[in-house]
Amino acid sequence: MELFVEGKGSIGLPPAKPFGAQILKPGKNPVPDAYWERVKDHPGVKAHMERGGKLRAEKEKRVEVTERPDAKTALTKLTVEKASPWIEQQTDPNVLLAWRRADDRKGIYTLIDARLAEIAPDPD
Repeated sequence: MELFVEGKGSIGLPPAKPFGAQILKPGKNPVPDAYWERVKDHPGVKAHMERGGKLRAEKEKRVEVTERPDAKTALTKLTVEKASPWIEQQTDPNVLLAWRRADDRKGIYTLIDARLAEIAPDPD
């Protein structure tokens, strides 16, 4: 979880077993979910709010690909960064070529061309 602290000053929070004390500074603060559940009603949090500060808790936003892209789904729904591991793991040149035909981004072309060169180098 990430806690975003807005306003002046930091928030000092006590230890909550098995976690140690935390000091939340303005900006983003990574905090374990279980710790936050134990200390969210602490007087330090309330005092920060009374001084006009704000505190926003957000769960980490993770984008996970649960389905392997194939020639039908291609890589078009993924960013180049997210598509990179799929390209690097692919060993079938036909799938790589299908992905290349389905996508017009230069970054995808570059990654696929490099992978094709690795798995099927030109005979010299």
